[in-house]
Amino acid sequence: GWATLLYVELHQRGSGFIIVGWTPLLYVWLHQRGSSFIIVGWATLLYVELHQRGSSFIIVGWATLLYVGLHQRGSAFIIVGWTPLLYVWLHQRGSSFIIVGWATLLYVELHQRGSGSIIVSWTHLLYVGLHQRGSSFIIVGWATLLYVGLHQRGSGFIIVGWTPLLYVWLHQRGSSFITVGWATLLYVWLHQRGLSFVIVGWATLLYVWFHQRESGFIIVGWTPLLYVWFHQRESSFIIVSWTPFIVC
Repeated sequence: GWATLLYVELHQRGSGFIIVGWTPLLYVWLHQRGSSFIIVGWATLLYVELHQRGSSFIIVGWATLLYVGLHQRGSAFIIVGWTPLLYVWLHQRGSSFIIVGWATLLYVELHQRGSGSIIVSWTHLLYVGLHQRGSSFIIVGWATLLYVGLHQRGSGFIIVGWTPLLYVWLHQRGSSFITVGWATLLYVWLHQRGLSFVIVGWATLLYVWFHQRESGFIIVGWTPLLYVWFHQRESSFIIVSWTPFIVC
């Protein structure tokens, strides 16, 4: 279709899966064995890559610019948002923990073994509480309003920033993983065992749901409105685009 220009290629054995839409420009590539998973939308520009074995997990949105990298074994965990600019790095073994917000500019580093705890505030009110055994770790900055709670045993990990509004929740055992940004509004939910994988962006509005066992795979984009449902076993494959209106 020319208005949104969709390009779809599916190799079911090789399971290469590509969608390109031109208005928000979506680019999706899925290798189910290698499980690399990429989405690029041009209005908000989302870039998502998932390697399930290595479990690296990256999201890049351009309006708020989120960059998330998760290695579950190494447990490096990075978020970068551009408006208040949040930078979060977590190594659970080394347990270094850094947050940088640009409006209030927070710099936090935590080494749990060495238990050094550093906070630098550039403008506004920070509240930090750390319980090392319970390992709850809270930061509140008022301009961008960051709320971070970390329980290392339960490994719940929450970040809330108010300008683009980021909400991140990570349970490493349960491996639920949520990111919400308000400017482009990204919603990401990942259960690695159940392997449900959801992304919602508001400018182009992408909705992606991925169950690798059931292998349902859905993408919804709002400007050209793409709806894709893919069951590899049943091999039903649907694309709906709204501007030229294509149903395959």
